[in-house]
Amino acid sequence: MNAKIREASIPSNLRSMKPLISFSTHLRDYPRLKDELKALSSIFIDKLKRISNFIENEGKNWEKCSFR
Repeated sequence: MNAKIREASIPSNLRSMKPLISFSTHLRDYPRLKDELKALSSIFIDKLKRISNFIENEGKNWEKCSFR
């Protein structure tokens, strides 16, 4: 798996950020980094699911309220 940021994929207002454009690495060369990124993305996705469920449940509770 390759993780590369290409200049064409970066919005024009961010292209002046040289460190972002020059970032390029092959994750297969860094297995520990790869594992850390997988773990971090799993945590992030879990948090997003929890937030989504909370919003959905609060919406259902709001619909049940009689004082609206």
